[in-house]
Amino acid sequence: MNMNITKSDMKAAQFEKFPSLEALLCDELDPLFARPDLLDKTSAWFGHIPFAHWIIRVTRPRILVELGTYAGVSYSAFCAAVIKEKTQTRCYVSRLV
Repeated sequence: MNMNITKSDMKAAQFEKFPSLEALLCDELDPLFARPDLLDKTSAWFGHIPFAHWIIRVTRPRILVELGTYAGVSYSAFCAAVIKEKTQTRCYVSRLV
């Protein structure tokens, strides 16, 4: 009996039972689990942070301009995504008063 069972063997065995779960482990879903940086701020943008990480990963923009920031939560999310994805995006923000 082979006692050298690897983690990937165990993972494969689980997917035989529940093949639909394999899709949840793909790298494309990583942005959906992005954690916000500015938790001490009040913002309606917290629910959109995964979108910010996803859109940066997918589009890999050269320039990002945010017009009208308030607490900086959205801009911080975009900048964190740029750093994580290593896109070399230039980020700019304008606070409209």
